[in-house]
Amino acid sequence: MPKTLIIVIILLAVAALGFGILWPNYQELQEIQAVTREKESELKSLEDYFSSLEKTAKEVKSYPESLAKIDASLPPDPSVSSLFLFLQKKASENGLILKEVGGFSISPSIDNPKVKEVVISINLTGSYDSLKNFLSVIEEADRLIDVENIGFSYSQGKETGSQNLFKFDLELKTHSF
Repeated sequence: MPKTLIIVIILLAVAALGFGILWPNYQELQEIQAVTREKESELKSLEDYFSSLEKTAKEVKSYPESLAKIDASLPPDPSVSSLFLFLQKKASENGLILKEVGGFSISPSIDNPKVKEVVISINLTGSYDSLKNFLSVIEEADRLIDVENIGFSYSQGKETGSQNLFKFDLELKTHSF
């Protein structure tokens, strides 16, 4: 056998052996590079997300009055006594008499269990105009108060000046966080 043929066979054997040994390592390297590119893409996406959050946080901090109003509208505790005092004060300021505070309940919200719903029943006496003013004050209050139900009745013989007195039954709902 000629030497060249032996050299070619040896070179082919070394190449085949090298290819057989190196090819799996090359495939593994390709897989690692693909995973690395994917992780770099995820990292870039997360960096963009956190940058956006940071920008939003700075923007939100530039509105302290609005944040304070939001905090007041959803207080951290139900504080039923402060709500009663608020309702008593606003009723008397608007010409209504808070006759009775019925039952109240505190329960988790159906939409969000972290938010508590406080439902209160109150009975007021006064004129229709006074009730309209009271409801306007309630609507503009810092604390979110929803009027769930209104019932009223007229009491004959009860008049103040030219205004008739009515008995109003209100069911109010407010929230705390």
